[in-house]
Amino acid sequence: MNDLKQFNAPEQFVYDMLSNSPKKWNSLNEAERLHVNWYIMEFFWGGYQVMKLSREQAEKLALEYVNKDTNENYKLILISIEISKFSPKYWAVAFEVRTSEDHVLEGPLLILVDDNLKKAMSLDEAVEAHLANGDV
Repeated sequence: MNDLKQFNAPEQFVYDMLSNSPKKWNSLNEAERLHVNWYIMEFFWGGYQVMKLSREQAEKLALEYVNKDTNENYKLILISIEISKFSPKYWAVAFEVRTSEDHVLEGPLLILVDDNLKKAMSLDEAVEAHLANGDV
């Protein structure tokens, strides 16, 4: 899997080759040119996604969130953390729920960390915030 915080030279190379060649650039229709510009300038900047929180900061916020109501009968095990594929303003953090005997009880439990608010939340809380902000 590509780490979206790393420079992506192939994507930047393709963009540079297209935009520096009027013949190639003009072979794209207007919608394609707009999409290419959006992809590089808005979604990616210079070939990598700009996140305010580091992976470590997002992990720390997610761990603090899930550990605020600890219980001796189960534990949460971090299984993955990555930039959300559905909304790049979130870090998606997945946990496995295990019993005290280390059996998988439930999973994965998904926690989202809002990169703008620097806040961890459940999926339900994220949907509520999304609707409250009119991001429909």
